[in-house]
Amino acid sequence: MKVVVVGGGAAGSLILPKLCQLQKQVDSLEVVLIDSKEFFEFTPGMVSVLSQPNLNAFLKEFNKTTTLYEDLFSKFKFKFIHQRVKTVTENEVFLQNSESVSFDFLIYCAGSNYPSVFKPDSFKVFKLTERREELQAFRQQIETSKDIICIGAGIVGIEMATDLKGYYPDKTITLFNSREDFPMVQEIQEALHNVFNKQNIKVFHNERVENLSNSGTVTTKHSNDHIHYDLSIMCTGIKPNSQPFQEHFPSHINSKGYIHVNQYFQLEGYNSIYCIGDVNDVQEKLYSLAHLQAIHFIKNFTQLVKQINSPMVYKTVDPPLMFSVGPKKGISYINGKVITGFDKTGTCFVTYNRQFFQWINFKPNLNMHLNDFIYKFAHPYE
Repeated sequence: MKVVVVGGGAAGSLILPKLCQLQKQVDSLEVVLIDSKEFFEFTPGMVSVLSQPNLNAFLKEFNKTTTLYEDLFSKFKFKFIHQRVKTVTENEVFLQNSESVSFDFLIYCAGSNYPSVFKPDSFKVFKLTERREELQAFRQQIETSKDIICIGAGIVGIEMATDLKGYYPDKTITLFNSREDFPMVQEIQEALHNVFNKQNIKVFHNERVENLSNSGTVTTKHSNDHIHYDLSIMCTGIKPNSQPFQEHFPSHINSKGYIHVNQYFQLEGYNSIYCIGDVNDVQEKLYSLAHLQAIHFIKNFTQLVKQINSPMVYKTVDPPLMFSVGPKKGISYINGKVITGFDKTGTCFVTYNRQFFQWINFKPNLNMHLNDFIYKFAHPYE
């Protein structure tokens, strides 16, 4: 049996070691990882990497956030192919270098692309050194810019604006939000208003900013304010990496580019193809939700190869949130409980927890056990 995993990010990094562990129980199970990058990157840590005020701090943070697959998964038996996937058929994966890889099962976890450097460009085959140079060049732009605008007030935009202000208090940071308020529950909205007021970060709600140049002036539509900027950072607009499915499975891709899957994350009509995480059309796109989907898939797939029990239907849950509002504070929303700190501007408790989750992502065995516990906490009746 040959199982091919495409993408070693949030979902793939949990699925791969578990599949490798199954090799002890399933005869002739071959595991292959294909990725256009040769390294694992903890995506939620990229904001902190880019916000560092000097080169030494940047390199230290970068090394805590990325590592080669061969080092991360050194204790597991699998084949790694460092290539970009060009096309997927019902039993083969075709690569950019014109080679192909057959499979009995395909676990497609290729995630999403981003208009900024928060994620590596999925259309390019990346080496770790190239990624470091790309991020360092952008960090240098941040360091030399005085007036910075962040576009998008989701988690990435909030973290980027507040981290920049924390590390560069003399810079003018402005956040633009196309919605009427932050896209979160009211208690978090109120806390975020306190955070931005206290940090002296200007926020323009209900303002859509388009057609930006490298620097210039933005005029707001409602208040007619003129905002000068030296650097604009796009913090919104993820696009799922579903391109390899467009040729042979066009009807399975919705208008936003997400791959439609059934209640078991299978491509409808193709029981041997699974799509997990950012690339599928299940719920909103968060690192933590990709983890929950990965754990659910692992449970079902283990039962499948052992030929025991029927697969379980995935049940969506309130997405757990944990994000920074500056270098030393954070806000969380887990299982309906909001933690914003005594002064409603964040708490270091959340920051310590985020640092722990980042650390454990580089410990595959511990990461599997922790996320299995989180899954059981989120799905107590399964």
